Amino acid sequence: MKKKPLRQILLEHLKGKQGNWIHSGDLEKVSQAWGYKAETGGRALRKLAENGAIQKSKHNGSTIYRYSKTTGSKSANEILLEWKESQTQKPPENQSLF
Repeated sequence: MKKKPLRQILLEHLKGKQGNWIHSGDLEKVSQAWGYKAETGGRALRKLAENGAIQKSKHNGSTIYRYSKTTGSKSANEILLEWKESQTQKPPENQSLF
């Protein structure tokens, strides 16, 4: 039986997490779960980013990826700022903290 293409697997996984940045190591684990080597997953992710199918950014020396319908239209600084903002927890509006 032929394996599902790794790029398709990773793209579908990122689409399911739309808007969330995912660490490259976590995506390499997805690759391994499908019977591929981690380094093959890393190569597939780089190719997807190069082709504009996903967004790629660096944070604290690590590479992070995400799928976005607007992929390719934002600068790396805009991407990083959004990721940092998504990491901070804000209380819902009109809701008391007590």
